Amino acid sequence: LVRIMRYSIERARVKADLRRSQIRYRRLYDSVPVGLYQANAAGEILSVNAALVRLLGFDSEQDTMRASNSGALIVCPAQYARAVNVLHQQPLLENFEIDLYHRNGNIVTVLVNAAAVRDEISDRRRKWETADAGAVNVRPRRLQSGQRQPGSCGWR
Repeated sequence: LVRIMRYSIERARVKADLRRSQIRYRRLYDSVPVGLYQANAAGEILSVNAALVRLLGFDSEQDTMRASNSGALIVCPAQYARAVNVLHQQPLLENFEIDLYHRNGNIVTVLVNAAAVRDEISDRRRKWETADAGAVNVRPRRLQSGQRQPGSCGWR
């Protein structure tokens, strides 16, 4: 009986610790001022935080994901294909600029850093299933410095 009680108490403690950890993670994910998201190789956003929703001018995570899943966010598909290919070859994509459409139709240039997430099967095929990524708007700096025009599909 004592063993059962100890087990029950320990299990309740572990569950409470897990719940606290989940709450801390979700708070960080939602409050960080950088756009965070998970996407697949097709460009579909699977998860998005509030900062990226705001950056792209949407009202909700669901609206943002719906737009990405219809292909409405990517200005130049060749840019995204290049990022996908880099992640197939190496685990990290660093400082990659890509143009995305804002909800209002304007172009937002973002600097993306991403890590490929592979499972056992995809790792053997040298493919990735999803990527965890962060995006920061760099368009204001690009326009101010006179660098390339957004939407040019140039490689950077």
